Amino acid sequence: MLEMLVVLVILAMTMTMAPSILAGLQGSRLRAASDELVWRLRETRDEAARRSAATELVFNLSKLTVAAISTAGFRPLPPIVDAMEVRPEALLQRDGMVRILFRADGTATGARIVLRHGAASTSVAIDWLTGAVRRDG
Repeated sequence: MLEMLVVLVILAMTMTMAPSILAGLQGSRLRAASDELVWRLRETRDEAARRSAATELVFNLSKLTVAAISTAGFRPLPPIVDAMEVRPEALLQRDGMVRILFRADGTATGARIVLRHGAASTSVAIDWLTGAVRRDG
């Protein structure tokens, strides 16, 4: 009887911890999605420096897709991302597209890109003066 009670207590403890563990996994996946976005932005910045020409990364906010001008077609953001915001809002064009431009001199379109999954979010900042890209939380 005592063994059964111990098993039930362990099972109850596991069940109360499961939601927080699952939330942690989703947070990790959202951070991984933002890390992938940082990589894409940095790759675009590096390409501008290599080619000594402006390069662009284009986002379709309504379809949650991204494309580099040098590659063919849009690619979806990771499935964990269910919403995306870009600030300043003036970057959002009528067709739902946002263009982030990196110039050969190192400057860029300054922006903050927010990836969301439910109530969780993470953001990526692009410095207009240096073109530096970093993840903010």
